[in-house]
Amino acid sequence: MFGRAIPELLLIDERGEPLTGLELHGRSHVLVLFDWAASADRQSAALCMQVLQKAQADVLADGIEIVFAHVQHPIERSVPPMSDVDLQAFFANNQVQPQEGGPLPPPPLYRTPNKTEHHKPRGIDPTDIYEHLGEPPNILLIDERGIIRWHSAGSVSDPEGKITVDMVYTINKAVLFALEWL
Repeated sequence: MFGRAIPELLLIDERGEPLTGLELHGRSHVLVLFDWAASADRQSAALCMQVLQKAQADVLADGIEIVFAHVQHPIERSVPPMSDVDLQAFFANNQVQPQEGGPLPPPPLYRTPNKTEHHKPRGIDPTDIYEHLGEPPNILLIDERGIIRWHSAGSVSDPEGKITVDMVYTINKAVLFALEWL
């Protein structure tokens, strides 16, 4: 998705308010789309969330907004989408612990709409974001023009071997790129 405009997207925040891809235009964003269909998905999402918690003050100070969202990825495993209660429990169970510098505020939490929430997905690019998702989590760095400047699907290992947990390396690399280039 690198270099493309943000596709059609619809997410719901904890207050039930919709967020579309069009609303990402005008501000830079770190967007993490995660799934919870498998234990590996949940572990990767938790690691991303913890890195975002630790980096949140720097990212926000740089004028970059965070969107941490559960979306069902197009995979064969059938697990119901997260509800608001599930999302809050996920944060409570996986947040940065006191021995690691916590408690820290959660990143802004979002989820896919449920069957009763009727809003239209919108984006700059008229394609559906689900057409572009690969292995979860997906990390997208979006500039203020709504252009995806960085995209990953799943984790990448540190070529220097300094960070041994691949997902931590990937989200850390994304945050550093955002701080330097967005």
